[in-house]
Amino acid sequence: MRAKPRAPFHHLRFGAANFGRIISLGSVLFRYNATLMPHPVLEITPSNGSRPGRRVLHLAGRLGIETVPAFLAAARTETAPTLILDMGDIEYMDSSGVGALLQIHVSLAKANRQLVLASVPEKVRMVLEIARLQSIFPMYSSVAIAEELLP
Repeated sequence: MRAKPRAPFHHLRFGAANFGRIISLGSVLFRYNATLMPHPVLEITPSNGSRPGRRVLHLAGRLGIETVPAFLAAARTETAPTLILDMGDIEYMDSSGVGALLQIHVSLAKANRQLVLASVPEKVRMVLEIARLQSIFPMYSSVAIAEELLP
């Protein structure tokens, strides 16, 4: 009886601090090692704004596919007419983060409420510009300036 052929990506080896994979393509073996990524974290800290009817969500960490559900849940629980996202400590945002911002923006706009971005890091601002969405979100250099200039 013949042995069942194995798929080309069949050798997996796990180390204590890295992930090792040996890939067999015909008679050639390739080895791939990479350090494991820590679990992505997004810290969300809600607070009251300086005026009634304003809430601030301070975001710190990564706004990506792994953390979007928690972000959406936190943003959807807020009921203030103006929601200010303090993004000064965002390290990373991918397309799912952009999509989440759009979802919250649309949801609030339908209810005659407003989403405002504050302290937007340059990397995040560039992502919004590439997606041609920078004009959709009011952006301020800080939460204090946003609260001062908002009606």
